[in-house]
Order: sequence, then C-alpha cells, then structure tokens
Amino acid sequence: MAIDIGSGGGSPAIALKLAVPALRMVLVESKARKCAFLREVVRELGLTEVDVENRRFEEMASRVDLRARVDLATIRAVKIDRSLLAAVQFFLTPGGRLFYFGTATEAPAADARPFASVVTRTLVPVWNTRLFVFEQSS
Repeated sequence: MAIDIGSGGGSPAIALKLAVPALRMVLVESKARKCAFLREVVRELGLTEVDVENRRFEEMASRVDLRARVDLATIRAVKIDRSLLAAVQFFLTPGGRLFYFGTATEAPAADARPFASVVTRTLVPVWNTRLFVFEQSS
C-alpha cells in the first residue's frame, strides 16, 4: 500500500499507480478542487484500489486502519516539518519507505528525520531536483 501526501495534480501518485496497477493507493489532498480533479483522473483511467482523501495529512491519524500498514509514502511540493514526519511514521510499516521529491535545500534536516537515509538521486540536474529515499526504523 502507498500513500501520496499533497497529491495535487497527481504526481507522482498516478504514474506510480499506472506502473504498478496492483498497488493500493491513498491520495491525500487538502484542496477540494484538486481532489475533484484527482477523482476524475482515477475514473477516466479506470483505476481501482485508489482512495482520494480531501483533508490535511495530519488529520489522517483518524484512519487507524492504515496505522503501520503503508509500505511507501510519497511527498512532493509539500513543506516538511517534524509534525508531518511524525504523521508519516504513524502510517509506515517497519522498513517502510518515504520518497521525498524536492531540492537539496528542501530536504528534511538530519535532526528532523525519524528515518534512516537510504539513497539520494538527482532527477533534473539543471533544476537541482532530487529524489530522497528514507526508510522507517524497525
């Protein structure tokens, strides 16, 4: 199972779902218009096992059915702070991974991460964008 935080226009969630059709996805977006767009994309593409949640990610703690059930969390274009990372921890399985898409200056500070850094990959060098992969401690 995967959860995409701040799904917005669907990146990377929709591409990930298309690449791995059997993956159950939860897309979390606080803006109603973006959620309507995401629901329409899911419908038009005939995607199954996709839930679109219209709420702030921190409010997802009420979804106890997801506690320690998420193998992958993705974040792109969302400001990361300690409370967001704590919320991500709530959902991830031991060994679960967080994929953060951003720049080196946007990456979580080392003291703010409750995760071990696994790998960093440059995505678009001219824009200085990177994929940071973190793993939940066991």
